[in-house]
Amino acid sequence: MVLDIGSSVDACYDDDSSCMAICSCRNGFNGTACDLSTEAFAQFTRMREQMCSSIYKTIDIQDITADVVSTRATSIAGILLNIDQISTSALTNCSTALADTVISAVAINPSFVAGNQVISDLISQAFSAVLAKGSGIPSDLLTLVSTAVSAQNSAIQSLLAVGEDSACSYTSNLQTCSNKAYGNDATNHTYSAPQSDLDKFNQAPLAAVRVNISGSGSRRLSTGTVQPVVEVAVIQQSGNPHGASINSSSVTVIASSSGGETVSTIMVLHNSAPVDYTPIDAVNYTIVCDNITFTPYNITRNCSDGSVYFVECPGNVRGSFGFVCPARVPTPKCLFWNDTSAEFGIDNNC
Repeated sequence: MVLDIGSSVDACYDDDSSCMAICSCRNGFNGTACDLSTEAFAQFTRMREQMCSSIYKTIDIQDITADVVSTRATSIAGILLNIDQISTSALTNCSTALADTVISAVAINPSFVAGNQVISDLISQAFSAVLAKGSGIPSDLLTLVSTAVSAQNSAIQSLLAVGEDSACSYTSNLQTCSNKAYGNDATNHTYSAPQSDLDKFNQAPLAAVRVNISGSGSRRLSTGTVQPVVEVAVIQQSGNPHGASINSSSVTVIASSSGGETVSTIMVLHNSAPVDYTPIDAVNYTIVCDNITFTPYNITRNCSDGSVYFVECPGNVRGSFGFVCPARVPTPKCLFWNDTSAEFGIDNNC
């Protein structure tokens, strides 16, 4: 299955991070390795459902501390390790417990979720375990999880010193980088999410982000007196959790400036597979209708861009008719995720 597109492919090689192999079990066998009987699979599913329910019930009776955050993140990541054994109820309870814990912890004390790399990595691993469900995550739950991921990155940014190295985290389903820099440095820097060692070795293209600053901050930048502090977080989710049919990399960018300046972004996204953007000229064809059927009939015409047209012959007269395969100018389109409609829409500003 191709992760970015959500469709099946004939082959998925070890060095291709855009796809993953999934076992298709025969009747009577279940699990990621097809090694569980139907009874055993149901038993494990019920057990994980009960564990998620128990964790969810502790939200209202347990105060939020750094230890509570790390314990819940570790427990939830472990429960969701075998995502195929997670029911919708279990996914909802564990994901909600994790997201609510992170959001509440950030509001109380950002260090609870970002005080050190260990706790940040634990939370990222837990979110990655949730996102392993892919398009099986309900849209409202995915919105909550995305909000919590953003809150975690905001906490990390709040604890970063200006100009400090990026705080990045790589997991199989979630890649994030949080950054804080002065305006001049921010506008001269290219931001991206981290890659796996394999993608680095294969020199896989990165989705890249640059920022522009306008407003009062742009005047301060030009005078060189006081520069605004710019925070940029780059977030990528694997596994196509939105279940959308897209054929390029996708990235979430959260950018802000300390002086209230407008921060705009320029993104470079890469197609999952090569796309030919060569313009196609219009082509004139002559369609010959030489059958007398006394009823109209269709003749198929294939155009060079792969589209198929049906030309109707009258059926009561022979003759030649002109047909034009229209010109085509393939152009990339940028999509943005709309939380309200729970779908991607075309960004006309792109």
